[in-house]
Amino acid sequence: MRTLIAAAALAFATPALASDYSDPPELRGERGYLTNVEVATFNGPVEAVIAALQTPETGVLAHVVRTDRIPAIEALEPIEGAFPEDGAVRRLIFADGSEVVERVLENSETRFAYQVWDFTSSSARALDHIRGEFLYEAVSATETRVTWTYAIAPRAFFVRPFVRSYLENDFAPFMESGLQGAAEAFNAERGS
Repeated sequence: MRTLIAAAALAFATPALASDYSDPPELRGERGYLTNVEVATFNGPVEAVIAALQTPETGVLAHVVRTDRIPAIEALEPIEGAFPEDGAVRRLIFADGSEVVERVLENSETRFAYQVWDFTSSSARALDHIRGEFLYEAVSATETRVTWTYAIAPRAFFVRPFVRSYLENDFAPFMESGLQGAAEAFNAERGS
């Protein structure tokens, strides 16, 4: 019993504030994550969609809606490199003062992959890291399907139910509002 209590205390320990940032946690195999997937259609070619999604004013972060446990995003702070180039690192600062660190794993004409860690929010204590991915698929010359996958790695096996609830009740609506909002704004700007 003491081992379980000690493990629970470790898993839910409040992370230190991210004045700098720690090394990114090691990425896991597929079974080490709980995932959510959102899909949207953009009425434009892949290159135009990528440009819109990777611009802070028109990308998903401009359209996400806060949830009970995910506050609004207040600022993006560059740390290393030029975002969204491979290896670039930035900090996302939320309205409640909490922060996360995000780094680009890959940025190509078909895929944008990134990792998020160093959560300072008390509602994210059970999260080790997140692996995110945008896949861009040309449906036609004027239509692009974007698939956004969020894969959350829990800190410990026994917190998986909490993380699943967090993913379904907070991250799924956060992601849906961001991706659908970006697609609607993009399509409206293009008159389609």
